[in-house]
Amino acid sequence: MDNPVRNVPEHSRYEMEVDGGTASALYQRSGDNVMIYHTEVPRQRRGAGLGAKLMRGVVADIRANNLKVVPRCSYVARFMREHPEYQDLLG
Repeated sequence: MDNPVRNVPEHSRYEMEVDGGTASALYQRSGDNVMIYHTEVPRQRRGAGLGAKLMRGVVADIRANNLKVVPRCSYVARFMREHPEYQDLLG
């Protein structure tokens, strides 16, 4: 499964279909800032690296749109800390 991440702005969330459901990152947008306040991976798929895959897709979209990430979710904050290649996206 390719697992593309898609932005669903009418629901203020990024989504990625996975076996067993949908992984998601909920956000609020304010100007050029995207505050990500919750991420979720289906329980049966946790620990398989899908959260990181979701976040790589999220930050790729944010970068492509010249926006900034404001982590308000502990997982997102840790992901951003552990991936210096995305530090320029912090708002």
